[in-house]
Order: sequence, then C-alpha cells, then structure tokens
Amino acid sequence: MPVSNYGLLIGRLTDHGAQGGDNPHYLLVVQAGAIPYRVSLNVQSTAPHGDFPARLQYCVVKKLAASKLAKSITNQNEFVFKNVDPDQRSLDYIRDGIVNMNAFTDLEPGIPLKRNAFYKELSAACAEAQRDTEAFVAVFGTGYPDQDDRPAGPGQNPLRASIGFSGVDNVHMNQGSFYRIGNHADPHFKENGTHQDGAVLFFFGDNTVTGFFTKFDYQDNQTNDFGNPMKSGIADLDSLKAIPGRVRNKLLQHRPPTKKLLKEVTTRAATAHDLATTAAKKAGKKPKPAISGTSGGQAAPGWTFGDTTTIVDPNRPFDPDNDAQYRNSRFVKNFAVLGTPEAVPSSRNGVYPVMKLEHVIDAQAIASIKASGGIVFHAVGDTGAVVESQYVHEESVAELMVKDFAPSNPTAKNPAFFFHLGDVVYYYGEGEFYYDQFYHPYKEYPGPIFAIPGNHDGITHPNGASSLLGFISAFCDDAPRYWAEAGGILRSTMTQPGGLLYA
Repeated sequence: MPVSNYGLLIGRLTDHGAQGGDNPHYLLVVQAGAIPYRVSLNVQSTAPHGDFPARLQYCVVKKLAASKLAKSITNQNEFVFKNVDPDQRSLDYIRDGIVNMNAFTDLEPGIPLKRNAFYKELSAACAEAQRDTEAFVAVFGTGYPDQDDRPAGPGQNPLRASIGFSGVDNVHMNQGSFYRIGNHADPHFKENGTHQDGAVLFFFGDNTVTGFFTKFDYQDNQTNDFGNPMKSGIADLDSLKAIPGRVRNKLLQHRPPTKKLLKEVTTRAATAHDLATTAAKKAGKKPKPAISGTSGGQAAPGWTFGDTTTIVDPNRPFDPDNDAQYRNSRFVKNFAVLGTPEAVPSSRNGVYPVMKLEHVIDAQAIASIKASGGIVFHAVGDTGAVVESQYVHEESVAELMVKDFAPSNPTAKNPAFFFHLGDVVYYYGEGEFYYDQFYHPYKEYPGPIFAIPGNHDGITHPNGASSLLGFISAFCDDAPRYWAEAGGILRSTMTQPGGLLYA
C-alpha cells in the first residue's frame, strides 16, 4: 500500500544540523510561504534488525540541471500533495532514470559523523544553499504528523501547520522492500509503491543542481508495477536461471494484517482455548496453556500435524460462503485483470524454502519408505465447498481417503501424507471458513497435510483481511499449535517454510 501524504515541498533553506544523540537523521528547516517545515533525512545506518541489517545506501548526483526532473521544478514556495494535485511532480528512482541504481554507496553502521562522507557532502550543500540568496531546495517526501492527539489548548500548536503538516519524512526510496513469512525484513514493505520516492534537490543561484538520494540495502533495485521486488531476496532461488522470471517474480510481499483482524484472531483463539480447557477438565485432564503465535491458540506438542483427536467439535450447521456482493467489485476485478496486487510472501527468514519429510514423520516411517523404494501419498485439490450440497461430496472423498489407511499394511504402503493442491477454502480464503471446508471434513485423516495455495486461497475482498492470511495461519505457522479456526479439532497447524517438500 503506497505511503500517505506524499508530495513535493519547495522553499528556502533557513537552518540545518544533525539531530544529535543516537538519532540517525539530519534536520533541514525549509521555509515555504509562512510555514517552516522540518525535513528529516537519513544520514546513518542503524543497528541490524530482522534478517537484514538496516544499512543506508546513498548516491549524490551533481550536474542535474539538464535533467527533465530539474527542468520541471520551479520555486513554488509551498508543499503540494500528490493526492491534492495529480499533476504534481513525483519521483521514481527506478523508472525516471534520474539516478544509477548501481551507483549507491553503503554506509557502515557505527561510523562517526566526522568520517561519514554522505553527511559531509549533505552538510556542505546545506551551508552553501543557506549562503546563496538565490538558492532553494526541493524535497520529495511525506507530510507528518497527520494527527495530533494532544488536548486542545491556547496558543499555536508547533506540530501543526495550516494544512495539517509541519514536517517531511520518508525522504528516501519507498519501494522494493521485502516481506517474509514469520519475519519481516523491515517494517516498510507495506508502503511499497511506484512514483513516491523521496530525495532532496539543491537548486543553486549559478544554475547548478545537486541531488541527494538514499535507500536501504534490503530494497531491491527492480520492482513491479506495485513497487514490490522483482526477486525473492533469496540468493539460492534468485540464481536459479531455470525458474522463469514470471514465476520468480511472484515471490514478493503483501500487506500485513490489520489491527482489527489481529484482534479478531486473538479473540477467536481465546475462545477456542476456553472450549479446550472446559473439555479437558470434564475429561479429568490438565488443560494446556494458551500461547501466542502466527495463528494464535494452544501449543501442540512436537510433530502433531496428523493428530485428529478432537477436544471439542462444535459440529455446527454448515456456514455457506456467499461472496456475490464482492464478486464484481473493483477490488476483485483488479485481481483478475492485473494479477495479484498483493504479492506472494517469501519464505521464512529469507532462506531457501526446504522442508524435509523427516521434519514431520518419524524415522521408522522414513526407513520403511526407503526400504520399499517408493512412497505413497494423497494429492487432491479444489476441495473447498461453499454450500452444503457440495460439502457432502467433499466429505465422501475425505472418508475414502481415510479408508486408504489400513492398520494391517506395512507403513510404506499407507499414505505418508496428504499434499493439498490448492483452493483449500472458497471463495477468497477467509479464515472463518476453514472449519467447514477443511478441518471438519478431514478431522479423521490420520496423516500430516501439506498444501500449496491456489488462487482462491490468496484473493481477498474489501473486508480488511490480508491475502493468504488464512493459508499462512493454517500451513505456514512458526510452530505447531491448535488454531482457533479449527473449531476445537486437534489438527495442529503445519510449519511449512513457504516452499518445497523434499524427502
């Protein structure tokens, strides 16, 4: 989702300086009309977080006066937002060709300012612009703050300008950030978008123009039409030339779940735990503690992906899924016409996605498979049923699959697992339909269940849900646990890394 309040500020530089302490920003004060704007620029790399260090990269481009970008800018002496004036100039590092994406220089974390080359060039340009009476600066970025929660009182609020902003932030590249299942490389992947990058351009009285451009090393230099990376960010995967680019380019990122949705998941997990606790007490068993996780719910001990002992099965009336009200909406049509605007998340921790069979079945079963020279497994797809008349057919197939497990057969002759081929839940993969369309019909299935998502598992409609959230919660959890959407059926979540299964 693009950044909000993006625009172009042009005015006179009146003050500048480092913010001091451990703050990795340099502060510019730009007077535009009657308003002094505080512009915050990244000038230092921060400590590592996630699976990548937050390393700043910079590029200083001099001799920009002849560029199309510079020629299109005059001193308008105001901050104009793109959503207010669609004709307002925007910036895109990758598409405008204004900066060489291979010319960025890394800033090592912890470098003092006196040895920071980027800081020296920026502060020198600021000093020159402040001395030059004809100079002005152009800042691409976002307005902040967009709200002030302090109680109203007498006097002027220094945080608020007449248009609602007195500062400019995100003065760096705002696309190409990665998302990974279970571990965000950085918190800005949700802000990916095109034609919304930030930078500072100095226009001097001698008609020279110098631009200061910054990005972070976890931002990809090639992005698609949604501003998402064209790579997975996994070296072993991106280097495989045998994988078509159109397939590899699907390994991108998607929006995080909204606060509202996370609250709903937490509430449902708590409800499921309460049901499980009550049932355990009635059975004279000690209830297990609830823990938090990707899916929420109660912890599952060890590899229990095939555990089908039911604590509580509400066996409620079938809940049909009727999405007619969304089917012809612009949001859903965009999926069909444009492809997936929310890109597919990359694998957990940014490593090549491998899940070995020994991670989910015991050594004796694997030895039996090897001794037989072959493996037996189920492969079924399109199992989701949206109405009860369809559900009876899904249930009958599930019953036949269970019958394939014969106690008298050698282990190698019984199915080792069920590989679901996608479209687990119709129509749009919502978590609330997993009980009816997946957990309940397969509650007697005694083996682990893997899955690959289909188009119906990933698409969403405008209800605040994130694409693939239900699928990731059921099959790509960070640890096996009992998900609230299973309705009390003890088939634990699967811990797929978001990729392949290797025997």
